[in-house]
Amino acid sequence: MADLLFEIGCEELPARFIQPALESLRQDAAKSFQEHRLGVAELQVYGTPRRLALIARGLAERQEPRVVEVRGPAAAAAFDAQGRPTKAAEGFARSRGVRVEDLIRKTTEQGEYVFARVEEPALETAQVLPDLLRGLVEGLRFPKSMRWDETGFRFARPVRWLVAVYDGQPVPVEVAGVRAGKVTYGHRLLSPGPVEVDAQTYLERLRERYVLADPQERREAVLRQAEAIAARGDGRLLARPELVDEVAGLVEWPTALEGRFPEAYLELPAPVLITPMEAHQRYFPIAGPDGRLQNRFVAVSNGDPDRAAVIVQGHERVLKARLADAAFFYQEDLQRPVAERVPELARMSVHERLGSFLEKTRRLEALTGLLAERLELPDEERAHLQRAAFLSKADLVTSMVNEFPELQGVMGREYARAQGEPEAVAVALEEQYRPRGGEDEALPESRVGALLAVADRADSLAGAFLAGLTPTGSHDPYGVRRAALGLLAVLEGCRLEIPVPELIRAALEGYGAPAAQKGDELAAQILDFLQQRMRGRLLDRGFRYDLVEAALAARFQSVPELVDRVQALQAWAGDARFDATRTAFGRVANLVAQAQAKGQMAAGPVRAELFQEEAERALAEQFAQTRELAGPLLAARRYGEALEAMAGLRPAVDRFFDEVLVMAPEPEVRANRLSLLGEMAAFFSQICDWRQVVEG
Repeated sequence: MADLLFEIGCEELPARFIQPALESLRQDAAKSFQEHRLGVAELQVYGTPRRLALIARGLAERQEPRVVEVRGPAAAAAFDAQGRPTKAAEGFARSRGVRVEDLIRKTTEQGEYVFARVEEPALETAQVLPDLLRGLVEGLRFPKSMRWDETGFRFARPVRWLVAVYDGQPVPVEVAGVRAGKVTYGHRLLSPGPVEVDAQTYLERLRERYVLADPQERREAVLRQAEAIAARGDGRLLARPELVDEVAGLVEWPTALEGRFPEAYLELPAPVLITPMEAHQRYFPIAGPDGRLQNRFVAVSNGDPDRAAVIVQGHERVLKARLADAAFFYQEDLQRPVAERVPELARMSVHERLGSFLEKTRRLEALTGLLAERLELPDEERAHLQRAAFLSKADLVTSMVNEFPELQGVMGREYARAQGEPEAVAVALEEQYRPRGGEDEALPESRVGALLAVADRADSLAGAFLAGLTPTGSHDPYGVRRAALGLLAVLEGCRLEIPVPELIRAALEGYGAPAAQKGDELAAQILDFLQQRMRGRLLDRGFRYDLVEAALAARFQSVPELVDRVQALQAWAGDARFDATRTAFGRVANLVAQAQAKGQMAAGPVRAELFQEEAERALAEQFAQTRELAGPLLAARRYGEALEAMAGLRPAVDRFFDEVLVMAPEPEVRANRLSLLGEMAAFFSQICDWRQVVEG
C-alpha cells in the first residue's frame, strides 16, 4: 500500500466552483479506482481558488486479478455430432490462450455458446495511473468551462501546473500540454516559489507557504478571525453560513481586517447597509449588544498582512461609495409615495408571453380577494391583504431595487413603513418572497404575508404552464420548481387550509381567455406537478413511499391535511395490528374496485332485510358503530385515533370474507353485499387508498 497525491493547479476559480468540483473529483476518483481494480483505503480532497487536490491513502500497489468469461462460437459450431472440438473451437481456445478442453458451454438468450475463462493481467498501479489521472481531469465539469488549446480540452480556468506523486515517485501524466511533476506553488503574493510535495507533506508544506489547502480549516480560520474582530468592539459578527463559505473560497491565506464607515449611514434601514456589504463586497457586518448595526465591518483579505492599513483603506473607500449611492437612492425613492409607482409597473415585463407586472398586480388583487373570502378573513385583515396585493410589486420600479435587486420586497417593506402604511401591509410586502429558495426555510410569520406569498406563487405557476415555460430535466430558468416548492412550503408551514385544485383554477382564471381555452388540461398538469413536488418533500423527510402514495391517491386537497394523514399512517405502521388491518381494508377496496370496473356496483342503501348470513349482519352492525365513533375523529383530523377505532373492525371483515359469498347468485343479495363493502371502502379511503399500502 502507498499514497497518491494529485493536484491540478490553475488560475483563480470562482468560489462557487470549488466545493462542487472537489466533490465531483472525490466521486469520480472512487469510481475510477473501482473500475481499474485498485483498492484504496481513504480519499481526501482539498482545494483553494488556485488548486484542486486529491490524496488517495492506502492505494494498492497493483490491480486485483480478475477472471472474465469471453464468449466464443456457438456450441453447435464448436463441437461436432460426436462432441469432438472443431477447428472453430480450437482456434477460439488458441486465441484466448486456454486449452480447448477448458472451454465451457453455457446457454444464453441467443442459444448455447462456448466460453473461455481468461485471467486479465494485474498491472502495477504506476502503469495504470497516467490514463486514470488524465481521465479525472478531463471528466471534471463546471458551470462554465473554457477551451484552452487545439485539443479541445475544457476547464474552468487555464491549468498552470500538475502534481502527481505516487509512493514518492512522479507519475508521467500530461494534460493540455502540462506535464505533471512533484512541484506545487505557494501563495501568489506571500510565497510564490515552487516547492516539492507528496501525500505526506502536502498540507504542511503549503501551510508554510501561506496556503491553507483544507477548505474546512480555511473556513474556521475566517470565522475565528472575524469573530475576534467583532468582539473587540463588544459586537457580534453577522455571518451567514453561505457567505462564510464563499469568502473561504476566495482566499488561500485568510487575513481578517476591521473596517469602518461613517456613522451617519446608520440612519439608513439595516438591509440597505447589509446588502452592499454582503452581496457586493463580501464583508461581514457587525451588530452591537442591542442588535443594531455598528459602523464597523470585517473584510477578509488574501493579500499581505503587513499592508493591512492600505488594504483596509481601499475596502473603506469602496464601501463608502456603495453606501453613498444607497443613501441617495433611498432618499430619492422616499420623495414619492410607493402607491404612486404602481402604474409604472406597466412598463416592466414579467415575461414576453405573460404581460407586465401591472397585469400581475391586478391578478394578485383578484386572487387574494378570493382567498380572503374563502378563509372568511375579518374586514381589517381583508383590507390589509388587498392593500398588500396592490403594492406587492411597486418597489420593483424604485431606484434602490434597480441597483440592488436582492432587496426586492425588503425595500417594499421599508418604504411602506416610512410612508405610513399599516405595519401588516409593510410586513407582507417582504414576506411574500419567503422562502426565497435554495437553503432558505424562512416562512411568512403573518397570515397576510402568507396569503400574498401563496397568491404570488400560484399566479406564477399558472402563467408558466400557460406560456409553456415548464422545466425540462434539470433546466428550470424561470424558477417554476422553486415557485411550486415555495407554495407547498407556505401552505404546509403556515397551516393554510386552502384546497389546492381550487387555488390553481382561480389562478388560471386570472389569465382570462387564453387560459379558459385549455383550463382543465392546464389545471391537471399543474396539480400533477405539485403532487410530484409534494411527494418528494414527504419522502425527503423519511416517510414510507407506499404510505405517501396511498395518502396522495386518496386525495390531494389541503396540504396540511395531507401531511397529517401521512404522519398518522407512519405512526400506525409501527403498530402490531398494522399488517392485518392493511390486508383487511385492502381486500375490501380491491373487491369494490373490481366490481366497479365490471359495472356490478348498484346504487342504493344497504338493506338489512336482505342479509342471509350472521357474518354479514355482524359486519354491518359493527361498521355502523365504528362509523359513529370514527366519523367525528376523521372530521376533526384526529387520524391516529380514527385508525385505532377503525382497526377494531378487522375481525368482522375477516369473518365476513371467510363465511360470506359476496358474489351470491341472487342479484339483490349480491348487490346488497357490494353496497355494504362500497360504503366501507369509501369510509376507509378517507385515510388513504389501502390498495397502495404494502406489508410493513
